Amino acid sequence: MPKQLDFETISHLLPPKPLAEADTELLRSWLADDPKIEGHVPQQLCQLDPRDGNMVIYNASRALRHHDLEEVALTEHDEHEGCPICEGIETRFVDYTPLSRGFTFISQNLYPILFPCERMNESLLDKPLYPDPERNGRATYGMHLLQWTSSIHELDWHNMPLADLEITVQRLAELEQRLLTTSEGYMPPSDALADKFGHLSVIKNFGAPAGASLSHGHQQISFCNIMPQRSFHDWSFQRRHQRSFSNFLLSENPANLTIADLGEAVLLIPYFMRRPLHMMLHLKTTGTGYLHELSAAQLSAMTRGVQLGVKLLRAAMPALNCEPAFNYAWHIGPGNDLYVEFFPITQAMGGFERMGMWICQQHPEDSAQLLTKVMQREGLGLGL
Repeated sequence: MPKQLDFETISHLLPPKPLAEADTELLRSWLADDPKIEGHVPQQLCQLDPRDGNMVIYNASRALRHHDLEEVALTEHDEHEGCPICEGIETRFVDYTPLSRGFTFISQNLYPILFPCERMNESLLDKPLYPDPERNGRATYGMHLLQWTSSIHELDWHNMPLADLEITVQRLAELEQRLLTTSEGYMPPSDALADKFGHLSVIKNFGAPAGASLSHGHQQISFCNIMPQRSFHDWSFQRRHQRSFSNFLLSENPANLTIADLGEAVLLIPYFMRRPLHMMLHLKTTGTGYLHELSAAQLSAMTRGVQLGVKLLRAAMPALNCEPAFNYAWHIGPGNDLYVEFFPITQAMGGFERMGMWICQQHPEDSAQLLTKVMQREGLGLGL
């Protein structure tokens, strides 16, 4: 039997205070002193593509990452003895919470793209995109964390109880609130209201074709001084149209592209689907741009929607002769209504796509019909 993490194994990795009592400075100093990441620290400089503002972060040490997906085929009942997490190779934690089985926890990435450096120069707080005439790069800093969905290797979003998954989302919400609201003087303001600081992103990579390196289920979290470009697009949409992208899509998307109505949220195929099975999960009500602003009912609906989306992709992708592999991202930030976007690896990227011409091999209506049939066949009703 493979090893499984237990509290005794990880207790020395816990921070001096629980997350609810911690602030950014405590978490910053705790993670900056982590001996495990010595030698893996990024340069803390990025370049911005002048054409679209996309941020490029450099860290050569990430080429040294352990890739256990290359060594074992992931199955629902896989017992992988080579998992570095189960074997006890962990960095420092910022959160630990028991589940019905095992526990969920948030730790520092062993090969971080962002480093929790000391307090930055005031000029960087006033103008995070300060001029860079010599093209030496702009300062980028923060935290790169991993949320391990469960300490039990074979458990992840597709096979965990909904109540446990709601706890994992609640922990993300707690982390988000602590970081965004206690970072004044360390991070630039998130928006003009100046009540939140820095920018938080949450993504999941599943399967080697989607960029996942480990089979032990996890989500990646970045807390950065520079707004990711997709978050900027969401913010810009609201500024241009005086309505959020979610509000627009829910009013304009054809009804036959709805996959599931989850009460407070809707899982759908967007009418501009870029790749077969490309889905989005949107809240029905507006005014909620952050995880910690979700009501209990909204959090439950979004959790159910994410689990349904994951289950559908795992079950539907083989029908397209594709290995189950996907990314999803929580769209979080100012001038935005919170939503989740699923990016299945159902078609290779070609040259036209890299020029902004997306060629999709399936019509949105066909993807919606396929997902609906799979949901019925697998019994994936609202009870999941």
